Formats: sequence, C-alpha cells, structure tokens
Amino acid sequence: MDIHPTGPLWGTGELRCTGATRELELAALEPFADLRAGLEAAGLKQERRALRVRVQELAWQWPAPGVLALGFTLPPGAYATGLLAELGEVREAGRTG
Repeated sequence: MDIHPTGPLWGTGELRCTGATRELELAALEPFADLRAGLEAAGLKQERRALRVRVQELAWQWPAPGVLALGFTLPPGAYATGLLAELGEVREAGRTG
C-alpha cells in the first residue's frame, strides 16, 4: 500500500501525468468540458487523489440475522458511503425499500 494509482481532480494548471496516461485521462474528461470550465472558474487548482483508500480498525458483528454492523476508520477525504457502495446493496437498519 505504499504506491497508489491516482486520478485527476480538475482545476487550473496542467495534468501531472504524461504519455498514454495523459491521453486516457483527457479522453475520459472530454465530455465534461462545462464542468471542467466551472471548476477552473471557481479557482480550483489541478491536483490528484489516490484512487483507493486504506480501511483501518475494521470491526464487524452480526447483531441479528441478516444484519451486519460495521465499524472502521477512514483517512481524511474518504467517505463511508463510498466504501459501503463497494460492498453491495446497503440499507440502514429499520428502513425498507
């Protein structure tokens, strides 16, 4: 976990990647010209972010049949909803539908 793949956070400035990676990222961002322009106009700077997150202090328990309770710590800038979405269908306890 010392080396992480990264992706662009759009803003003013140049992409920090080169070659085939640069071409791939520019092609993926091409349909979002209006969004990119808005981010630049808002004063955001071109940055990069790791595309994976290390989950720490993971704990789990099954308090009832079909109910999984999770506990974990994520680094700043990571969101629990993103992690849970990768696990599959998630519903809050007591909610249906």
